[in-house]
Amino acid sequence: MRGAVESRMDNQNGSATNCSDEFPYTEEYYEELSVDVTFMALFSLCAFLTTFLVLGFLEHVWHFHKNHEGDDKRNKQVYLLGIYPVVAVMAFLAIAVPRSTILTDLLASVYLSVAVYQFLTLTILHHGGIEGMLSKFEEQTISFCTPPLCCVLCCLRKIPFTERTLNVLRVFVLQLVIIRPILMLTAAVLWTDGQYTPGDTSPSTPSLYITVINAVSTLLAMYGLVVTFRSSKLHLKEERLGMKFAALQLAIVIVNLQNVIVGILATKNIPACIGMRGSKIRGSNAHHMLLIVEMLLLGALARFAYRVPFKRKLSSDCDHPKVIQENNDAKTPVDGISEQMHDATIGRSCEKLPLVHADSFQKGHSYH
Repeated sequence: MRGAVESRMDNQNGSATNCSDEFPYTEEYYEELSVDVTFMALFSLCAFLTTFLVLGFLEHVWHFHKNHEGDDKRNKQVYLLGIYPVVAVMAFLAIAVPRSTILTDLLASVYLSVAVYQFLTLTILHHGGIEGMLSKFEEQTISFCTPPLCCVLCCLRKIPFTERTLNVLRVFVLQLVIIRPILMLTAAVLWTDGQYTPGDTSPSTPSLYITVINAVSTLLAMYGLVVTFRSSKLHLKEERLGMKFAALQLAIVIVNLQNVIVGILATKNIPACIGMRGSKIRGSNAHHMLLIVEMLLLGALARFAYRVPFKRKLSSDCDHPKVIQENNDAKTPVDGISEQMHDATIGRSCEKLPLVHADSFQKGHSYH
C-alpha cells in the first residue's frame, strides 16, 4: 500500500523504526527534528543563505532602477536575476514545510520556464529588436547541429537566418512556458490523490510519462536557446552573454536533473530511513538544501554577468565639442575638429563640454 508506514529493523542495534514516505505535518516533523542538532544547524544555515540571496536580489533591483532606464530590457534582466532567490526561497519552504514540496516545486518550475523565454527575448533586445537582429544576420547562416540535439539533427546543413528561422526558435522556447506548468499542475493534482510519486519509473504510474514529456520539452527549449546563443555570442561580447547563458543553463540543469536523480535514489532507499523520515523525505531535504547552496553560487555568477559597467552614451549633438570661431563679434560653430580632440571628449556629458575658440587650435593649444 503506497504511503503506508513500514516497520524496519535497524541492523546495528536491532531497534525498530517507523519510516514513512508520506510528507509529515510540521507539528510531528519538528517534534522529531528538535533533537537532531545536525539538521537544525543545516536548517539555520539554509535560512541565512536564503535571506542573503533575497537581500542581494533587492540590491540588484535598486541598482537597475538607479542606473538603467525603465524599459523592457531592464525588466527582463531583473526577472532573470530573480531565478536564484525564487528557487532558493521555494527550496527553503519545502524544507520548512515538507507537505508543500509539490507546490513549491511547481512554482519554481513555472518561474524557470518563463525565464527561458525571457532570456531569448532579452537576447533579441540586445540586438536592437527583431529588425535589428535580422539586419545583423542578413548574410549569416546558422547551424542547427548543436547540443543538446546535435546527435539527432546532425544531418541538417547551415541555413540562412531569416524571420522564419527566428520564429521557429521562438516556438521551441515558448512551448516550454505552456507545457511545463500543465505537467507540474497535473503532477500536483495526481499527488494529492496518491497517484504521483516523484522518481517512480514504473510504466504503470503516470510519473514516468510526466518525467519523459517534461524532459523532451526542456530539451527542445534549450535547443532553441542554444542555437540563438551560439549565433549571437560574437555580436554581443560586451553584454557578457556567455556568462548570462551559463548561469541560466546551469540553473535549469541542476533543478531538473538533481530532482530526478534524488527521486530515483529514494526508490532504492537511499538515503537510509531515520526515525519517521523515510528515504523520499530525507532525499527531498538533501535536494533542496543543495539547491540553496547552488543557487548562491550561480547567483554570484549572474551578478557579475548582469552588472555590466554602466556607460553613458553621448548623443549625436555631443559627439564632439563645439568649436567657436569669432567673426565680427559673431560666434559660429566650426566642424572638422581633429581626431585627437574628439577622443578627449569621450566620457564627458553635453553639459560639461566647454566652448573652444577656433584660434586656440591655430596657436597649437591642446583641448582639455
